[in-house]
Amino acid sequence: TEAMLNLAEIVKALGDWPAARDAYAAALTLDPESPKLHLQHGMTLVTLGDWAAGWPEMEWRRRGGAAPR
Repeated sequence: TEAMLNLAEIVKALGDWPAARDAYAAALTLDPESPKLHLQHGMTLVTLGDWAAGWPEMEWRRRGGAAPR
């Protein structure tokens, strides 16, 4: 899970938001209860313009441990 999170962060930093979205989604298949992953995935979705899918993911921040980077 941590490796997929790192991959997502790297490709996001390089500006490849679709690849970041896919890496966060892959990480979520490994750790579907991670508020941190859901929040980061949600912020990526919103950045890509997918508000309908992104906002519910961002709501996971309320579950704790999900401070954005």
